Amino acid sequence: MRRFLVYLVFLCGVLYTDEVMFKEQKIGWQIELKRISLNFSSTTLRNQDLYNISADTRLRGDSQVVAQGYFHLSMDYYTRNFVIFNTLLAEYGRTIIFPKNAPSVDNKTLDRIILSSDYTQRLWEIDGFLGLSGWYFELGPYSKIAYQSEFVASSALGKRQIGRANFGIKLFSGVVLKDFALTLFTEKDFNPKIGVQSLGLEFGFALEKHFQNGGKFYYMTNVRDYVFNTTSSTYNPKYFLELEMRYELSVYKNLNIAPFLKVYTLKGRHFDRSGSNVVIGMVFSFGKLLREAPFEIVEKKQDGF
Repeated sequence: MRRFLVYLVFLCGVLYTDEVMFKEQKIGWQIELKRISLNFSSTTLRNQDLYNISADTRLRGDSQVVAQGYFHLSMDYYTRNFVIFNTLLAEYGRTIIFPKNAPSVDNKTLDRIILSSDYTQRLWEIDGFLGLSGWYFELGPYSKIAYQSEFVASSALGKRQIGRANFGIKLFSGVVLKDFALTLFTEKDFNPKIGVQSLGLEFGFALEKHFQNGGKFYYMTNVRDYVFNTTSSTYNPKYFLELEMRYELSVYKNLNIAPFLKVYTLKGRHFDRSGSNVVIGMVFSFGKLLREAPFEIVEKKQDGF
C-alpha cells in the first residue's frame, strides 16, 4: 500500500508539473511612423465671368484652397507577458471657397486629435487560424484609455474634450488580421458646456494584406453602440460607424500613393435619419518603421494534463 501511494504521488507530480516551452517573441520598444500625409491645392481665378462662354473649363468655377493633413505615430512596448500600445493620431482638413461677388465659404472637413494607451495581456498565441497558413496572431484581455480633442473648436460651445475607457478582449500582432477588439466603453466630454457621458459597446477590426508587387491593401472598421447617454436630446447618439479602405503602392522607398475610401456615419437617438460623410480620393503618404522590437527566445510555461 505504501509503495502504491508513492507511485500515485509521483504520477500526480508528473502530470501536473509545468511544462517549460521556449518561444520566439517580440521584446522591447517598437516605434513606427505609420503614416504622414499632406494634401494642399490652391486655385485662383480672376475675371472668369468675362469668359463664361469659353470652352476651356479652367476659366470656370470659383477660387478655392484645399488643405488636409494626417499624422499617425505608434510607440509600443512588448514584454514577455503583456504589451502596451501607445498611439498619437492627428488629422485636420479645411476647404475655403471664394465665390465671385459673394462671401467666402469656409468648411472644416477634418479635425481630430487622439492620444491613447492600452494594456494587453499576452495570454494565447494562435497559428494557422481556421486552417489558414500564415494566419498568426496573439490574443488576450485588455484595457484602454484615450483622450480626444480638436485643433479648432467646431462650435460656439468650445473644443470637444473626450475621455474614454475601454475594457474587453483584443487580438493583435496578426499577419493578415492585424487587430480585433470587442469591448465595453465609457466616455465623458469634459467640456462643461457639453457634459456628455455615455456607456456602450465597441467593436473594431483591421486587415492588412501585402502583395508580391509591393502593394498593400488595408481595411478598417469601427462601430460604437451607445447603450446609455446622459445628455440633452440635441446630442444623444445611438451608434456610429467608420470604415477606411485603401490600396498603397510604393512610389519611392517609403513614399506611397494610395486610392482610398472613408465612410463615417452617426445616428442620433431622436433623429429619423443618420448623418454621413463619404470621402473618395488619392493621397501621397510617408511611413516608416523607426525601430522594430527585437525577437527573443523566452521561456513560457504551459500546464500539463
